[in-house]
Amino acid sequence: MLQCQGNDGSWGGTESRNTGDVVALSSLSLLAFLGHGEHYKSEDFGPTVVKGVDYLLYAAQIPSVEYVGHGFGHAILTYALAEAYAVTGDLKIKPVLEARVRAIIQHQNSLGSFSVDYSHDLIDEAPSAESLEHMTDEQKLAAVQVIAGEPTCDLSLLGWHIQALTAAKVAGIQVDGLDECVEKANAALIQVHQAKGGGFSQGVNAKRFPANSILTPVGTLCMQLLGQGDSRVTKRAGAIIASDHGNVPMPNWNGGIKLVDGDSFKTVKSAEPFPLYRWYYLTQTIFQATEAEGKAWKRWNENLKYELLKNQESDGSWVMKQQLGDFRLKDKDDLAIYTTSMAALMLEVYYRYLPSYSVKEAPKNQLDVAARLDAAKLGLLSRLSEGIDPDAALLLGAGLHQIDPVQFGEFNGKPIQPSEPQLTDEFKVYSTLSSTIGVRKVDDFPQVLQPNQRVAFFLDELLPAGFQWHLVMQMTVSVDKNHSGQHFPFLEVVINGQTIHNECLEDSPNLISVLIPADQFLGFNNVLEIRNNGPVPWCFDALRLETPVLPGKSLYLAAEDWNDLPKDSQYLFNVGVVSIHLDGNVEYPTESQMNGLELLKPDDDSLWSRRSATWMLRKNIDSIAEVVPNQKSFLREQSRLVSQMLIQKTEPMIRLHTQSPPDAIRVIAAAFGAFVTHWQVEGGDCEQTVAIIKQFSPQAQIITSESQPGSGQFFSCNYYRNNLIPAKHLMKSESYAPGLTYWGGWDEKGDEADGERKQLRYLRRGGRSIVEWLSGGGSGVVLGKVKTGGVFYDSLYGTSLPALTALRQVGYLFEGSPQWLPSGFYPASSDSPALFSSSIAALNAPGMATVVVARRFPRSREFEVIAQVPWSGSTQMVFHTGYIPKGSPYSHLSTPLETKTETITIKDNLFRWRGILSTEMAVFRLIQDDTRRINQVKPPQIAWSKPVNSLQYDTTIAQRSLNNPVSTQIRTKACYFKDNSHTVGRYCKTEMVTATKPVDRKPQSLMPSEPDSGLVLFRAGASSMSDSAFIRIRSRLPKAERLSFLVYPRRNLNAKESSDNLLMRFALTSDDRIFQVPLTLEQWNRVDIPLAQIKLAYSTSLRILAPSFDKDWASVSYEINDIAMYGSEHTKFGSSGLEHAIVQPLSDHGQAQVILFGKPNSYGEYRYYPKPGWKIAKVQINDGSVPDQFKGVIPVATITTVDQKEQPKELDDAEHTKIQLNPVSGDLEAFCHFGDPLSYQNRQVILRQLVGEPLKVMKENPDLVPMIIRLEQEYHVEQ
Repeated sequence: MLQCQGNDGSWGGTESRNTGDVVALSSLSLLAFLGHGEHYKSEDFGPTVVKGVDYLLYAAQIPSVEYVGHGFGHAILTYALAEAYAVTGDLKIKPVLEARVRAIIQHQNSLGSFSVDYSHDLIDEAPSAESLEHMTDEQKLAAVQVIAGEPTCDLSLLGWHIQALTAAKVAGIQVDGLDECVEKANAALIQVHQAKGGGFSQGVNAKRFPANSILTPVGTLCMQLLGQGDSRVTKRAGAIIASDHGNVPMPNWNGGIKLVDGDSFKTVKSAEPFPLYRWYYLTQTIFQATEAEGKAWKRWNENLKYELLKNQESDGSWVMKQQLGDFRLKDKDDLAIYTTSMAALMLEVYYRYLPSYSVKEAPKNQLDVAARLDAAKLGLLSRLSEGIDPDAALLLGAGLHQIDPVQFGEFNGKPIQPSEPQLTDEFKVYSTLSSTIGVRKVDDFPQVLQPNQRVAFFLDELLPAGFQWHLVMQMTVSVDKNHSGQHFPFLEVVINGQTIHNECLEDSPNLISVLIPADQFLGFNNVLEIRNNGPVPWCFDALRLETPVLPGKSLYLAAEDWNDLPKDSQYLFNVGVVSIHLDGNVEYPTESQMNGLELLKPDDDSLWSRRSATWMLRKNIDSIAEVVPNQKSFLREQSRLVSQMLIQKTEPMIRLHTQSPPDAIRVIAAAFGAFVTHWQVEGGDCEQTVAIIKQFSPQAQIITSESQPGSGQFFSCNYYRNNLIPAKHLMKSESYAPGLTYWGGWDEKGDEADGERKQLRYLRRGGRSIVEWLSGGGSGVVLGKVKTGGVFYDSLYGTSLPALTALRQVGYLFEGSPQWLPSGFYPASSDSPALFSSSIAALNAPGMATVVVARRFPRSREFEVIAQVPWSGSTQMVFHTGYIPKGSPYSHLSTPLETKTETITIKDNLFRWRGILSTEMAVFRLIQDDTRRINQVKPPQIAWSKPVNSLQYDTTIAQRSLNNPVSTQIRTKACYFKDNSHTVGRYCKTEMVTATKPVDRKPQSLMPSEPDSGLVLFRAGASSMSDSAFIRIRSRLPKAERLSFLVYPRRNLNAKESSDNLLMRFALTSDDRIFQVPLTLEQWNRVDIPLAQIKLAYSTSLRILAPSFDKDWASVSYEINDIAMYGSEHTKFGSSGLEHAIVQPLSDHGQAQVILFGKPNSYGEYRYYPKPGWKIAKVQINDGSVPDQFKGVIPVATITTVDQKEQPKELDDAEHTKIQLNPVSGDLEAFCHFGDPLSYQNRQVILRQLVGEPLKVMKENPDLVPMIIRLEQEYHVEQ
């Protein structure tokens, strides 16, 4: 080795210098000298070590050195530098070594392992059967060890990196992320590379494939170096090594395998190439395991020495003809250096001079980590459909302290009102006059609880003797609907004098879950109270006391438009909806034809098995397409979407409708049944559809819109208020059962044109609504219009809006395989209840949980948060409060996002936090210390903007002029700026100003028509993607041809500039284009937008975008005047098609009539503010009372006076109506008569009726027909 060292201190021949392998060879050679105990001052080899270290320091600073030897060279280089630093203490090595360690941390892949060439590319799909046909068995086994959507992994490369990292830690290197890197590598060993039945293999095995005899010693040594030599994982691997061919195969230089036979050896022919690489790891593995003692080490050591000494060349080197390992070397000099250094390292193992070679004393918690990782499969890295592995039950504490549930009443939605009669089959007690109702047995429980009354449960008599553990109480409570909303009922839960729940009951029914912590139990006389602290009575539907089974039901967040979302938002959802609409006119194969197909299936229904077998899905689609060829392209497109979701670790949920033909449903179930575990069936009478799905997907979780045995239910919540109280929907089924799956779905619809006021509302609502649904008994939420609804994403740019940060906060709940945990959230003091607050907790993976609390009103107050988790002991708590992160352009809008980390101690499986909360939402991420930093997914950053050069501006449609064009078109005012303008962004504002009068006005120059203008001001720092002004267009012509406005641009400069022009950018919210026109500064410009190619929606706004600011600009303003529409047709009363409107008295009895008539295909909005004593009445038409000449003529409404002392009537409460012809006016008259008055003060009234014409109007205007309008109570009658 001394003779082979070059003048520059390196080892290697010409070939290795060309390939870069000289770095690895030099590192291995230096390791051999260091292992021999050599250092800078060694008498014989001191200069050799100095030169070797100097060369490695030089090589370590070569650009892209990490890629030499496909990553192997870099790992061995780092290893050698770490050992050199530990042996010599040379300080010049330290910064170079730290840089190499940082590079390793940076290149570690998402699974915690390493890929060849440090590639982070993800596998698109597992290899197909066709691609495997021409491979050898060894090649096949290597090729299939991948998972779609994950990077490739190489255990050989991981092995060198673990040696390097542990050597660096032992040498005292401290680099940010080093501990996390080592822990992730440990997790990768156990979860990624561990083989089925124990041992290890090269790629992503995940216990799916058998072990590899050459790689098992690599994984075993790494486990030993990580301090887990006594773990079950290591012992299983050791047993495999010992059982290989009956015993540990002894070294044989000639390529065979020498086995122990009694006290002698026999040689068995082997097809393996020369396994020097395997010897290197086996020598250290057996040495570490036996501590150089015992029969196993003696046999291995004696045989190793015999083989090495017998085959050593006269110059001290070893020469090999075959080679198996990390380097495919061909040059004989390079081969000699590699072989000699490896042989030397094996012979030096006895010296124990290399720091990383010493067995560390492993603390017990590290062995516990190995056991948990071993039981939990891929943890957070793969969202397992089955959640946590059943083998982990004991580790999680499941099954302990279980008791039989105690239940009062039935969860069937009855009674729903306190005034309902007693349900004697459920409640033996209706109510009592006593202030305290004692409950010592089930029959003592009351149906109704009066104001200021309480129920006292004597737990020592209801529960098993001596029970003192956590309890969950779930109950459904209903308040009288005539009181709810006007008087807030308060519900308080107290255990032994300590308040553990205190809330306001907003609506009925309320499904409430309360965690009763074990630390509140006394030795005896335990009393649990439910207090009615409000002014109204309420009733129980049912109440249940039980010990929670940990973990509980799975929790889901699904997106209907998952495929349209950016990658940084797709990961927030653990379910993606695939809506499949089947063509009923297509002929589908029969049941017998489908049953005759041979379809492929994954090994099991776990997510990672289905991901790794997406090629099977594609093959199944091709097989099915042969019997239904006209649906081939459709099926392929759906399979592409399903495969994409699986690869992204998202569960696909296929949505079908019962109206689809059964044979068509059978095709979909056959195609996707083995790969999709979540299905949604819409429509009634779904038993047949469910049965077909179950035939092909027995493990399917099916949600329906009606109750089906063993399935979940879906509830459509079209309005936000509907999803606040899930029990409203859950109790309708009359079959609610705690623990079953209940989904709620709603569209995320918003209006960007309402500015920051609405954005703040969406921000507070976006995540809170999900928490409220889940905490109220729901299991899953399906969000629609996530991308296009205007709540989370800008409809013009597609960039993120503030509400996305709230969704991201809640998204922590759905990482991993979330399963419900009991939790509680209540004021620390019992003086007043929590107003509209809720909490939800989930176990994301073994040793990791998330608790989210949400409030509607961010009032600063002290709260207590509790949650039961399946572990105790030291825990890292990451605490997130607020919404908007630093760097967001919307940071001014709401509370800033703050993150704090601290170490807490969890006792008796109970997380407890007490502190001041002043924000709407808080997230607690709990990570057990032993599993800290393992398998944590770092969310991608929110994309607040996109590169400006990727935006395209339309410069052709909008036109600018400086003169007032002559026009014969009809003009109508389109907007009143004052009441219809809103802004978004901290650098934009609007205000009203006196219109600028032009100086030296020319005859044709522009002149504002309105005395006041709207001013849109942008300050420096504004961005077109986050700063905008919206001006709502209110009036329209029925056939508008162009939209026009005047604009007076100004620019305030910090320096002189000669340009007189400014580019104005704007858009219409009903269009997806950005218009750009050049304007002349300090002058009125007219902007015209032809509408021939633009569709104006009912609610359209003009969006003024911030300009591109130059560094010298301080502000830019646009003074806007005369927003108008021009067209060839004019409507007398607006743009809705209304032609005539008559308001006339009908008689002396205080009655009047409104008659509206107009043209077809028009839609408009009319508002009326009735004077006191007037109301709008709905007319119920009786065709028999209408004269023949008025058949089909339908008056919209009458306005009738009532006594001033009498309340106005409900619209639908007219007892009868009378329609007759007025002989004087010739008009049709309608009269409404009411009985008892009902109040509808402050309510918005909406009517949708057909409008007709009096006979004379219809004769004069034959093109006028009835049309649909909407009436709202706003304008005075005379208007």
